[in-house]
Amino acid sequence: MKSRLGAGSYMLWASVLFIVWAGLTVAACELLANRGVIDLSQLNQVVSVLGLAVGMVFYGLSAIRLKDLNMPPWLVKLLAFPLVALMLMPYLLLVSGPQRENRYGSAPPSSGFLKVFLAVVLLLVAINFSFAAVVHYYKTRHALTVEHPRTSRVLNAPAIDAVQRQGASS
Repeated sequence: MKSRLGAGSYMLWASVLFIVWAGLTVAACELLANRGVIDLSQLNQVVSVLGLAVGMVFYGLSAIRLKDLNMPPWLVKLLAFPLVALMLMPYLLLVSGPQRENRYGSAPPSSGFLKVFLAVVLLLVAINFSFAAVVHYYKTRHALTVEHPRTSRVLNAPAIDAVQRQGASS
């Protein structure tokens, strides 16, 4: 498949993707876990599935972006290593590909000032929202996890309610 994705479009799509992930993660914590609809293990599953879905889309976008830089798309596998990803991400986000046709197709249209400005603003929002979502997730996990004094087991909120009801009926 001959397709390329410019730096501005990549930054824009990646930012929107991570903002959506952050919103869905916070929604899962607030609307499902904190209201007792799901327990801790189900929250972990929901957040894992969200992360997997975002990862799949992100790796797909990154592979197309690598094509724009005239690099083989299999290099996207290097993003699985955090230190390498930390060095590669600025390159993917900021460096323009050649403005001529390469072996992966013709050059994408240049990003205008407004698109680049919007992409940068959304990237900053995405970084902040993602950080806030991770913090919110860990706070929710902590709120749902309590060590039971009699058994020294970690129980989640629905299990604690069941133990308290059992103790009240005895």
